[in-house]
Amino acid sequence: MPETERMARMAALVHTALGRATAGLLEAEATQAADLTAADRALHELLDEIEDSAAAAPTRDPATPADLRRLVADAHLGDDFEGLAVLIRHIAGIAWARHDSGPLPARLRLPLRTIAGTALGTVAAAGEALATATPTQLTEDLDEIGLRQRLLHRELLTGDGPPSVADATESTLLACHLRQCAERAASLAGNAGLLTGA
Repeated sequence: MPETERMARMAALVHTALGRATAGLLEAEATQAADLTAADRALHELLDEIEDSAAAAPTRDPATPADLRRLVADAHLGDDFEGLAVLIRHIAGIAWARHDSGPLPARLRLPLRTIAGTALGTVAAAGEALATATPTQLTEDLDEIGLRQRLLHRELLTGDGPPSVADATESTLLACHLRQCAERAASLAGNAGLLTGA
């Protein structure tokens, strides 16, 4: 499988895992378990792909230019994919914990949905950049998430009625994890040219 196709597939798995994990947390309770199970499945596929990619890396000298290009690309892009897997695992963990305690309050879910939607858009854009090995800058998405994160903080600190400690903690952590997912995805998009040595 060509490197661009393999990396785009990994980005698609990230998108699925992140999308289902956030849906399991922020959308209808009726589908929560199914969403989180699907997120876990996509996350396991992603981890398998990361492991397969590491196992296929060139390890013998003399290295060809193509070998070196793959090593550099795998080091940069692999680190971002591993980081995304860790973040998604954290998000899914919070979602599974909320499965028993009930959903976050609607006033906190609203800004988190926007942050999650922007993060998912960033992952999708990264997948497109990787598929074509075209470096792409996604700073506007990161700026939008920063703005939405500040609005969430304002709601937590000055909104009507203070949230519970658990709701405040989990909302803040989720926003941070989602922002970091977007940052990792933006890094993937920015380094997409490494797949062809650009």
